[in-house]
Amino acid sequence: MVRLSEAVKLAFASIGSAKLRSALTTLGIIIGVAAVIANISMGASFGQYFEEEIGASGTNFIVIFTQKNNVFGDSQFNVVENTNGVAAVSPLNQQSATLKYQSAERTATVSGVLPDYEKVGNINMEHGQFLTSQDRNVAVIGSDVAYDKLTGIYLSRIL
Repeated sequence: MVRLSEAVKLAFASIGSAKLRSALTTLGIIIGVAAVIANISMGASFGQYFEEEIGASGTNFIVIFTQKNNVFGDSQFNVVENTNGVAAVSPLNQQSATLKYQSAERTATVSGVLPDYEKVGNINMEHGQFLTSQDRNVAVIGSDVAYDKLTGIYLSRIL
């Protein structure tokens, strides 16, 4: 059996006799270790980024998007709404539409929601109030739409 000291001497002699191969091997090991460290740190950074992004909307916030309309009926909606621990549920239907007021026309995204969307969507009203279950034929508009940039006055008329 070879003693440890003889094995170490033999290893250094082998490294010394093939300097280029030894340098390239060492370089490969350094690059490999650096790549592993970079990969681990990037993975940790992305993980932290996604946690922060998800945390911004709440860790208990779930959004379901579907390709087809009317995937969930009233019975499925009621099951989710009555599930223990569920604070609020609101379906959302978004469509592009042409909005008309007198002679003005604009294309905009119109969202149909229920009153609970104020909680679900984390809506902060600047003026007025959000929808209630008693409301009919009303709309909540964004502050950019409500504010007349020329006069500096908020809308006070019925649309």
